[in-house]
Amino acid sequence: TMWIKTTGTATIDGCKILNSKETATKGASAIYFQNGGTLNIKNSVIDAASVSTGFSYGTVYINNADATATLDNVTISN
Repeated sequence: TMWIKTTGTATIDGCKILNSKETATKGASAIYFQNGGTLNIKNSVIDAASVSTGFSYGTVYINNADATATLDNVTISN
């Protein structure tokens, strides 16, 4: 899992996130974003994200009501 903690802007562009596995008791199976910033994901693929124990909030989880996220040309599959 990729943990991103910022009040600024984080951009993921042109990435392949493959076979990501959450091993904590809670979290996201691919990207966990917190602290209220802006997350931009573009031109990317997220495939085969899974949870091995506990539970997952989802493939991409935004953990702050003030945060914003934009997905542009992103494929999420399993």
